Amino acid sequence: MSRSLRNLATQGLTLGLAGLLLYFALRGVNWSDMGQAFQAAHWGWLIPIAFTVIFSHAVRAYRWVVFSRDLAPIDGRTLGLSDAFWITMMGYGANYIVPRSGEFLRGVRASQRTGLPFSALMGTIVAERVLDILCLGILLLVVGAVEFERLEPLMALVSLPSVS
Repeated sequence: MSRSLRNLATQGLTLGLAGLLLYFALRGVNWSDMGQAFQAAHWGWLIPIAFTVIFSHAVRAYRWVVFSRDLAPIDGRTLGLSDAFWITMMGYGANYIVPRSGEFLRGVRASQRTGLPFSALMGTIVAERVLDILCLGILLLVVGAVEFERLEPLMALVSLPSVS
């Protein structure tokens, strides 16, 4: 099979799968309610939200580049910002299909693109996740300290019963 025919078949299968998934996702949707929701939407928020999301992903890609900078390059190739961004976006897409598969895909694809060892790239991805968890924990502690008075009634609702 020629390369162009194989690419055409792959694209056809991808579009077919996308159509099938859209059918399953959208069956039973009340289209008049959907139309009313779109009419009531505040479209002015779309551009700042899109900019914020893309900026966030670019920062994550840059962080991955920084983490992988000290890996031994093969043939002088390293993980560049453009590759890191698009590979990260591929990973997010894969997570929609199979949760947490995107992390594995990021390591595989980056290794293919750069020649860097897969295990080393996975180490940078794990380090990113550990950093994410630490930042989330710090953020929760800060919010808890700042908003303690507002959270106190909620804490009484979820407190554990005493053992007596």
